[in-house]
Amino acid sequence: MADDKPSTRNQYVQCLDRQLDLGKRELETWKNKRRFELEGLAKSSGITQPLDIYLRSEKSFINYLEDSCRWRYLRKMPDAVAAAIAYKHCELRLIDQRIATYKTPLD
Repeated sequence: MADDKPSTRNQYVQCLDRQLDLGKRELETWKNKRRFELEGLAKSSGITQPLDIYLRSEKSFINYLEDSCRWRYLRKMPDAVAAAIAYKHCELRLIDQRIATYKTPLD
């Protein structure tokens, strides 16, 4: 970051928080869409395994995101603001990747 003044860094963190809120909202929309598609498949075909595995993968993604971003956070400590920025950048990247995956239509 070009400007390392505390007020500027805090404003940047707030900006990242707003981006994360938007990204999480979009991710939730795509997750629900995919879940509804798989629930429809389960109802029409009686095959529930894809839905079960999808739900398990969602739990795994949450754990992956937290662990993947946490080590980046810890790497920047004791500078708490830099650590928060690293964590939030990581979250944004992983959320964007997950959304891109959801945008790929089911075969």
